[in-house]
Amino acid sequence: DDEKSVTAASDKKISGLKYLYISKYGSIIFPEKQDLTVNINVTETKSRFVEIFFDHGVNPTDDTYSYIILPLMKRDECKTYYENPDVKILSNTDTVQAVRENTLGMTGIVFWKAVEFEGITPDFACTMLVKNTENGKQIAISDPTMKVTGKHTVVLEGVYKLDGTSDKVTVTDDGSKTTVTIDMTGLDGQTLLFALAEK
Repeated sequence: DDEKSVTAASDKKISGLKYLYISKYGSIIFPEKQDLTVNINVTETKSRFVEIFFDHGVNPTDDTYSYIILPLMKRDECKTYYENPDVKILSNTDTVQAVRENTLGMTGIVFWKAVEFEGITPDFACTMLVKNTENGKQIAISDPTMKVTGKHTVVLEGVYKLDGTSDKVTVTDDGSKTTVTIDMTGLDGQTLLFALAEK
């Protein structure tokens, strides 16, 4: 709760850091207070960059960290945002990392493994953006490894139909859950966007 400033070439360890304001660039929020080291490095050409790091120690096990980057957010706005954030971290584990942006109603999910999370179960590791709409969902899905090919499925709770057409996506349901079958062939990491409407 005490403000601290960091000057060039100093190596400052800060305990219980809530947020960091970087003049002319913006702010970084730490939802779970962090013990961090902050350093402003000046290169031989007089350019500056900010180094912020969390010391996990040697061979850490199940250690975590989290942050929210807010470009161009001013110092006073940063404090206000920390007290009432618009972003909520839903999961930060070795199987699923997920965050929701409340104003946009959008959830970003990284599935490190094929597991169920909030009613969504892919059969492969992938990244997703899911936005709830008035009559369904918009989903963007990709394979950052660029190695997944062939047909794969994503099962969602609820009954939906494909809103529009797609040569890569087909949709079926069993009356309580919907199975989205996606042909990943040739995508090579490209994001696939489709919409679902409630039946």
